[in-house]
Amino acid sequence: MKSASRFSKTAAKPMRDLTGIVVTGVLPSGLVNRFISEFNQKTKASVRVVTVENALFGDTVTVTGLLTGEDIMRSVKDRKGEILFIPSVLLRETGDRFLDDLTPERLGGVTGRRVVVFEPDPVEFYRKCLEIMYN
Repeated sequence: MKSASRFSKTAAKPMRDLTGIVVTGVLPSGLVNRFISEFNQKTKASVRVVTVENALFGDTVTVTGLLTGEDIMRSVKDRKGEILFIPSVLLRETGDRFLDDLTPERLGGVTGRRVVVFEPDPVEFYRKCLEIMYN
């Protein structure tokens, strides 16, 4: 995710009913956690960050974009959260599949969650949440 300072300047609408999980790789997890903490504080949402380790390429590969659908399934199966927020960098260029050919729809079916793909930018994440809550 890009710098959260762009979000800080935005007047946040309340989102008390929003519950979800944002998945991230190990490398950006500190930044993502700080942003989501600020997001929750300003909006009263209940979004958690789940840091996902890469089983396909090993624990030395820590970027988000090389995680697989299986990695995500394994990491979120016992977590609470209605919506599963997936950064778009997890999907191939066509936007329809993870590296292991799992689709976001299949991931949603297996985990029992609504999967929402977002651009990995604080303002875009906020806009996606507004869309969910107010449309």
